[in-house]
Amino acid sequence: MNQWVQTSGCGGVSVVGGPIAMEAVTITDVNTAAPLVCANGFPDGLFTMLVVNGMVFLPVGTSPPFSISGAQITWLSTVWGMNPGDTVAIAYSYGGTVL
Repeated sequence: MNQWVQTSGCGGVSVVGGPIAMEAVTITDVNTAAPLVCANGFPDGLFTMLVVNGMVFLPVGTSPPFSISGAQITWLSTVWGMNPGDTVAIAYSYGGTVL
């Protein structure tokens, strides 16, 4: 009981992850984020985590709360929202590849 059991990977996809970047996100209007700075490179989609006022959001599932393309975050959730003045940060991998 309460013992870790090794399992095979999910879905048979192998990835080579890149480094992780983290930056503050400015909310310019309701549910609208300013473009990311991406000083090290654009998010590669292998790992992305958005933190809004201490709540963690991941772009997964049938109705993800947000999507990201290049340097732009698009907020999709109809349950949660972002407002100017909220504390928002994003952590993402860049430079990784799917094998």
